[in-house]
Amino acid sequence: MTEHRTRRPMPCLLVFLPGIGGSALRAADGTVVWGLAAARNPIRVPGLLVPKGADLADPGYRDGIEPYDLLAAPIPTLTRLAGAYTRLRARLDASYALDRTSNYLEFPYDWRRPAAYNAELLGDAVEARRRALGADAKVIIVAHSMGGLIARHYLQNDDRAVHCARVITLGTPHRGAVKALGYLVNGVEIKHLPFAVLAETLRRVPSVYELLPLYPVVADRRAGVRPRLRRANNLAAALGLDADLVEHGAALLRDLNVEHEFARRLDAVAGFGARTTPQQATLHSVHARRVLRVSGGTDLLAAHESGGDGTVPVVSARPGGAAGVSIGYSDQTHQGVVSAPAALRMLVLMIDAVLNDLEHDPFLGAADRPGGDPGAPEPALLVDVDDYYPSAGPVVIGGTARAWGGGRKLWARLGTNAARPVALAEDGAFTAHLGPAAPGVHALALTDDENGPALFRDVVEVA
Repeated sequence: MTEHRTRRPMPCLLVFLPGIGGSALRAADGTVVWGLAAARNPIRVPGLLVPKGADLADPGYRDGIEPYDLLAAPIPTLTRLAGAYTRLRARLDASYALDRTSNYLEFPYDWRRPAAYNAELLGDAVEARRRALGADAKVIIVAHSMGGLIARHYLQNDDRAVHCARVITLGTPHRGAVKALGYLVNGVEIKHLPFAVLAETLRRVPSVYELLPLYPVVADRRAGVRPRLRRANNLAAALGLDADLVEHGAALLRDLNVEHEFARRLDAVAGFGARTTPQQATLHSVHARRVLRVSGGTDLLAAHESGGDGTVPVVSARPGGAAGVSIGYSDQTHQGVVSAPAALRMLVLMIDAVLNDLEHDPFLGAADRPGGDPGAPEPALLVDVDDYYPSAGPVVIGGTARAWGGGRKLWARLGTNAARPVALAEDGAFTAHLGPAAPGVHALALTDDENGPALFRDVVEVA
């Protein structure tokens, strides 16, 4: 069903921050070092991304590389973000009277740098634009993935954030992500050589360490070590990671996940549309060699700490140490929480709720805000998408469609290809064979109508 809505006035400054890898970067001479080509082929130049001798953790360090636009490229085996957030942009523009020169600000940032560094720049950009709207103008920030850590740091540490009415995070790893741990430890072993080189490069990027899980997720089962569940920051040496960068990342998340006076100004959306999300890890020693195995199992964790968007577990997308935070749930993946129609509809409702609060309408106030935290609802679609697919083989997607009765159909569409029907087993399990695809990044959509709108969105990289 198509929605029709008159664009609502936006008296606040509405700000959007992308996730890790979501800002295009270029060198001083104009060379693009991170982004997407016109044909949606990723541009990733490891040699320029982290120059020799770079100290990206030093606020005073400059290498001439600057962000210039929202344009995400995937980080293979870490995140599948791709594109310019066009669907989110379009939905916001259709819902609110926005002007990119006044009340709407997109904030691409140098995602290689620490959250604190970017949070200060965010504060400068927000304040300059907010003051132009008026001394009492309020700010609403929407942030995806890593962008939520930057926005939250701004909210909790910048005195100018007194004017921030709300920070809404979408798939943000408030307590870190096990997938980042696996990437930093095992990424260099990726069989596809260019991806392994990129992983080796990103081991020197401070911001990736800020994504390491804060809570105990590693079962230490090395020979001669008493078995126990440990935190990543207590295993830096055993995992072969830079201890200073690991501790820096842990310190950031500890600081963010404490009770704060502005905690009630934080809303969060957790995705749970992936059938498998890395949740825990086991550390073994095999022939004197360290082996870290990351899995989607939850046998080491509490029962409620399951599910996720394929990148960020639900337990991490819920902010820690923040009583009273409104939590929304989206049956989408890490890409889908910023692109699927249902997820964007939820976002608009959350922004509307903030505006209603500010207007002090007793009939359209805080009670209308999506959230509470009853736990994630039962998803209708759970989907597994590989981090990348070899160009020599077919693209195959597996999953489960729950509560899909009444003769309801399922269709899968890859890129601009026609939708293909997908056979469902009695228990709802399915395997979608989408054939071979050219190298590059392709949009994936699942729908219950051959020509209907997507119910589930993600991206597939072929290399």
